[in-house]
This record gives sequence, structure tokens and C-alpha cells, in this order.
Amino acid sequence: MPETFRSPRPRRWLRAAVLALVLLELVYVAGANAFLNGGWGRARLNREPEKLAMSWRGAWTLLPGLVHVRELALAGGARRARWRTEMETARLFIWLPALAGRHLRLLSGAARGVVVEIDTAPPPGTPPPERRKRGWRITLGGLRLAEVARVRINEHALEGDGTVRGTAAFEVRGPMRLDLTKISFRESRLVTGDATAADSLTLDATLELDEVTIGEVTVADLLASTSADVELVAEASSLGFLADYLGRFPWIELGGSGRLELDLEVARGWLAPASRMRFAGPAVGASFLGLDASGAGRVDGSIAADGSHVRLAATLDAFEVRRREDAATLLAGEALSLVVTNDSTAIDRPAAGVAVAMTLPPARVPDLGALSPYVPESLGVALTGGAAEISAELAYSAADQSGEGWLRFTGRGVTADFEDATLAADVALEARFPQVRLEAGTLALDGSTLRVDGVETGTAGRMGKSPWWGSVTIPAGTLSRSFAAEPGGPARIAGTLEAQMLDTSPLTAIIQDRVPRLSWFDRLLTVENVELRSAFRLFGPDVRLRGLEIRGGAKDRLEILAELDLHRKRPDGVLLAAWGPLTAAVALDGTQRDWKLTRSRRWYAEQAASYRARAEAESER
Repeated sequence: MPETFRSPRPRRWLRAAVLALVLLELVYVAGANAFLNGGWGRARLNREPEKLAMSWRGAWTLLPGLVHVRELALAGGARRARWRTEMETARLFIWLPALAGRHLRLLSGAARGVVVEIDTAPPPGTPPPERRKRGWRITLGGLRLAEVARVRINEHALEGDGTVRGTAAFEVRGPMRLDLTKISFRESRLVTGDATAADSLTLDATLELDEVTIGEVTVADLLASTSADVELVAEASSLGFLADYLGRFPWIELGGSGRLELDLEVARGWLAPASRMRFAGPAVGASFLGLDASGAGRVDGSIAADGSHVRLAATLDAFEVRRREDAATLLAGEALSLVVTNDSTAIDRPAAGVAVAMTLPPARVPDLGALSPYVPESLGVALTGGAAEISAELAYSAADQSGEGWLRFTGRGVTADFEDATLAADVALEARFPQVRLEAGTLALDGSTLRVDGVETGTAGRMGKSPWWGSVTIPAGTLSRSFAAEPGGPARIAGTLEAQMLDTSPLTAIIQDRVPRLSWFDRLLTVENVELRSAFRLFGPDVRLRGLEIRGGAKDRLEILAELDLHRKRPDGVLLAAWGPLTAAVALDGTQRDWKLTRSRRWYAEQAASYRARAEAESER
């Protein structure tokens, strides 16, 4: 072999290269570890902590770019949000040359014991980051987070054992993109505030986020840029996550506990028709205008096949309805239905175009006495017994804040106390609501009817049966009351009424032996085929009757005209009673009576006009 091939020079070069690499490694190890664990390195990496702050308990590296960190914390913020993440341990493979350009490029990474917190509305007084030069760029490639203990966004937190795999790229106060990311949680729970909303939670999801700009993006922008497939199963103790869909209806709430199953497909912020939700349990609840309905039931959510709207349907298979303030049971029945539809499937606009439809099939009234608070106080009637059913329907739209509906009450042998008298009858109420405006607190009553049959009257337990009947129609009327989440205050009912009755005999039990009267007044108590018309107003203990006309008997021999105000049954006003040619007029002032037996009609006309003018002037004060 020639001598030139035996030269030791290549080996010297090889040894020199190895020695240089070793020296470089030693320099890297010494310098990098000093940088990572010294104050100077921490200061260099935290030059703008309001944009991006980093802290760690300890870190070490042996190979260039491969860094092991303990108790790593990252935090940053923009004008609309603040975020923070913590990791117990992390192994990061960083492309070191990119750091010179303020670019943290993670080729791969793994972390354990992860906590993520995001506040889209920073605490009051938190100053927004100043607009300065371009911030750090962060690229996360091949990231794997294990033992994710907590992910919190505002007051909602997912806690348990989770894993996250994916890639992302973002710039502080700049563009952000989230590529296909897989999220998995097992045996976890969802917490809202201090309350557990769901337990035994299993979650599998894939998530993508189109590029958005940090610092300018809103929550709605984030949702509109999101695509996801989500499968979730949990034992839920709350349906609070549906609150956004009911936000336009503060007088409706859905709740209860049971098994929740979610299967959602989201394409750039829009729910796909394949999305489904099912909630079922023994204690599903629906609250409506201060009434609480609960029982075994379910809530189903779906998307129309053409993707035009979202539909939530709550059904209580067996239920009881209670009054919220005293938990008195008002109704018991089956198949109560509440359907909420939303004409937008965009997840960033959950309350757009919402409508609700409620159907109450005939439900039994266990205790009629519990309904007494809903009888106008001014009528002075207290329900005491009998059997009854109530059914109702209501359709309401948030778009124009109006709706329509009806309520039907059917009672058999309904008993009631009126002063010292006891009344019993079969009662049929058909309340029609051609226009409902709950936000304004008004219900139109046009066309509502009330009919009573088989009336019994008596006192001290002595009842007399008769084939008597009577009916009332409200051609035009309005009920006004607060219909907020907690309805309250007396209802005001005003309008016009028309009534027909077989005869005036039921008045005997009420009027007999109470006030002195003329002998021919007795004839007024047995007149048949009676009709009544009046404008009226009921409010609290007060009754107002304007233009009251009562006519009946052969050739309308009976005629009663009146302008009356009753405050706790204390009458004020003027009244004219006529039986054929016989007439009498009286001015009423509490317990005082001023009778007019001559020229009664003329006197009544003058007094009625004066009384109306005086009453209107007083009501305007």
C-alpha cells in the first residue's frame, strides 16, 4: 500500500471534529443550562410579560433543542382575552435558530399535569397590552398533552383526566391557526362556577380553527371559525348550557338531572344536520312564568334535514306543576311538551330567531283551593273543592315578542265561598289569547268565555240544586301583569263583557236580608232570560263597572243601569232599577244610600254623567 494512504491526518481531523463537537456540546450544556436556570435568561424571555410571560421551577438540556422543564407556566393577553397554561413536566424539542427571530418553534413536545385557563372578559382594571412591535410567534408541532387536569374558559371548567394531540401556530397579538387536534377526556366533570353541571363525563373531539387574529377576535369570531366533531356522554345535573338558546325567554328555564348524550358536527361555526342531543332522567324540570314542572322526561335536540333550524323538544311523561313561592301543587298530568326552535344553526348566534311552543294536555287539579290566588281578588271568591282539569297551548316568537294561545278549565262540582254564601256549579272556562306580549306584560282576552251550569246555592251547609246556568263572553279585553322570570303583583283585567243567564235566582242567596229594599224588588230576583253588558276593570280588591246594563223578562221588563266602583265590596256609584213602569234610583257611597223614587231616570242620567266625569278626573291624578 502506498505511503500516502497511511497518513494519520484524516484521523487527526476526525479526532479534532469529535473533540470540537464535544467542546461545543459542553459549551451548549453549560451555556444553555445557565441560560435556562439563571436570572438573565428568564429576563430575556420575559421582556414583554403583558404579551407573553414564562416561568418555570427548573429546566435542563443535554442535546441542542431538547429541553426538559418542571412546573412550566405560560401566560399572555390581548385586548379581549387573557390566557394561562401550567404544566407539571414538559419535554420540548425546539428549533433553536428560530429563537433569534422571536419565533418559538416546537418540532415536537409532550407534557403532563396540564392546566389551561382562558378569560375572554379580563377582570375590571386589567390594562390591555400596549400596541408595540410584532410579538412572539409560536408554532406547536406534534404536541401531546397528557394528564390534562383542567381546562377553564370563563366560569366553565372541564376537570378530570384528558389528553390533547395536535398542531397549532399563533403570534402574540397576531394570527392564530389550530390544525386538526384531538381531545379526549375520561371520568371527568364539567363545573360552572362552584357547581358541578356534569359528572362521569366522557369526551372525544376533533377540532380545527381557521386563521384568526389574536387581540381583535371575539368569542363569536372564534366560534364562527371553528370546525369540530364532538361526542360526549355524561351524567348531567344541569341544563345550563342551553341557557343561550333560551336567552330571549327569561321566563323559561330547563333543568333536571339525567344522562346526557351529545353528538355534534360543526363546520366553520354551523351545526350540521347529523348533530344530535338527548337528555333523559327521572327528574327533568321546566319552569314557566313562575311555575315549576318536574317529572320523568327527556329533552331531544336535532337539526332540520335541510339545516334550516335547531329544534329542542322537552317532554315530561309524568309531571307535577307547583307554584314557585310556596311549592303548592297545582296540576298533575302526562305528556307536557315544550318545543324551542331557532332558525339559525350558527353556534355564535344561539338566540337568533327563537320561538317556543308549549302544549299542556288535560291535567288534573289535585286541590282547587290552590288555584284561589289566580282568581281576581276583587271577585271575593275563594275556591274550596271539586274536580277539575286544565289544558293549554302557547306559541311565542322572540322575533316580534308576541304570540297566541289558549287555556281551558273544566270543573265539575266546583265549590266556592262568597262572603257567607256557598256556591257550587259545573264550570267551563275558555280563555283565548289572540295576542300575547309577555315582555310588555299583556295578554289579549278577546273571545274568552265562561259558563256555569247546575248552580247550587246555600249557607251553613244547606244547598239547593237548580238547573240554573249562566255564561260570560269578553268581546274585547286585556290582562296586564308582570311576566318576568319571577312574576308578581296583582293582575289588571279590563275590557267589555256580555253575559246571559237563565234567571236572577242565584242572587237571592247573596242579597236576601242584607239591605232594605222596596217590595217590588223581590220580583227582580226571579226574572228569566237575563242579559248583561258592561265595560269593566278588575284590579286588586277593586271592581269598576261602566255603562252597566242588565235587561230581562218578558219584553225586557227588567232594566238595571249602573255606574259602579267597588273597593273591597264597598260600593260607590249610582244605580237605576226598573220593573216595567216602576223605577227607583239610588246613589251609593259605602254604607250610605240616597234613594230617588220620583223622576228617577232623569236624576240617574244626571248623576251618572257627573259620577263618570268625577271618577275619570280622580283616576288621572
